[in-house]
Amino acid sequence: MSKPLTDAQIRALPAIPKGGKKTSDPCGNGLRIVNEPVVGNVPCRRFVHPYSQKLPNGVRKQQELPLGTYGKGGGRLTLVQARQKVQAFKEWRKGIGLDAHHDQWLALNRPKDTLSAPTLKQVCDAWLTSPSRQKKAPSTQKECQRHLENHVFPVLSPDLPIKELEWDSGDGTGGRQFVEKVRKIIDARKSHDMANRVIRTLGQVCDYAIEKGWMRRGQNPCTISPDDRAQHVPKGNPTITAEEVPGFFQKLCGYGDGQFDLVPTALKLHLLLCTRPGALVALEWSWIDETDSLITIPGATPGLKRPSDQKHVDHLIPISDAAKEIFDLLKKVNGKRKHLLHSPRGRKESHITPSALNNFLKDQLQMGGILTAQGWRAVVQTVGQDLLGYQWEVPDRQLGHLHHKKGVRGHYDNSELLDKRREFMEDWSNWCIKQGLAIP
Repeated sequence: MSKPLTDAQIRALPAIPKGGKKTSDPCGNGLRIVNEPVVGNVPCRRFVHPYSQKLPNGVRKQQELPLGTYGKGGGRLTLVQARQKVQAFKEWRKGIGLDAHHDQWLALNRPKDTLSAPTLKQVCDAWLTSPSRQKKAPSTQKECQRHLENHVFPVLSPDLPIKELEWDSGDGTGGRQFVEKVRKIIDARKSHDMANRVIRTLGQVCDYAIEKGWMRRGQNPCTISPDDRAQHVPKGNPTITAEEVPGFFQKLCGYGDGQFDLVPTALKLHLLLCTRPGALVALEWSWIDETDSLITIPGATPGLKRPSDQKHVDHLIPISDAAKEIFDLLKKVNGKRKHLLHSPRGRKESHITPSALNNFLKDQLQMGGILTAQGWRAVVQTVGQDLLGYQWEVPDRQLGHLHHKKGVRGHYDNSELLDKRREFMEDWSNWCIKQGLAIP
């Protein structure tokens, strides 16, 4: 039998790399130290006490009492403190019976402040309704709420005291173990990016709890290590080259029997206006200045995806002659409606959804995995520079990007490059027509 480890020997235990196999060593009096794979760069060592529970049918079942993580301060345990806890647990079992489970003992010995602390659900609700969160876009708020309701609460009890989520929580498992449990379930579905986003959301909840004094500073268990990030391989929106554009236009313009169809018409408009799909489908007639041949999309329009500090910056789109022809066609259909792309089948909104464009590309033109509505914007930027000869900033502004509004320059640069963008939009429309795009 191995000799019990001393405090110096525990400190000298080598850190186990992520993916490695955990070890367990005796520390005397039934106490063991479990050395687990690192979390980020932090060694993970925790005390446990294996014991035998006598079940009502007389069968003995091996159980494991979690005591706490090794260390000093912050809710962690020294070797002496861990041994004292084991001794206290043994004496309690002698008095109450060998059929007692450690959950009862942990409940009796839980610190009083965890009993009065708010629950995970209460903190999440308070965070979602806090003034700082109310400034976020509604879509961002809904996404965070889905992260919590669909991924966190099914794994962690909504009634869990928030203090038990602290990295070195007093019940011995540590809040980090809870977080890893959430991650493992999502990672098992190969949804590594979703796992990172959910942990990031939960981390913001814990930061909020720390600000309110419900968790101790430095005890947020929601870290995302480089290894966690490495599991997700970002994939850009599929796009096509300039040489493939004529073939795409041939498919698009050959669709249907010549009858009006709203979605293909919307897609043609998207190809010409170069804006985001979400902003395109939300276009209103009141935003169009026919005299000045200009569309002004309010900066707060959700489809523009403006940062909260730039929602006051409207997006201007010069209207080319080709785009005007499509507008004239849409006037005959939806001229008395609020939106250019009004659809009676709309559920949340009275216009078509951004996904309608991608669904059409995928289902009707068989271009799934080849091109998306968002991916088309890469064609705009590439052709605008390489074939039409414009500086990158002109098509970039037309795409709605705000690189010029960042940093110190952003405080002073209010330029629109509107004259250049008018020229670009005409040249761009003419290039599309030469490649085979039929208007309207």
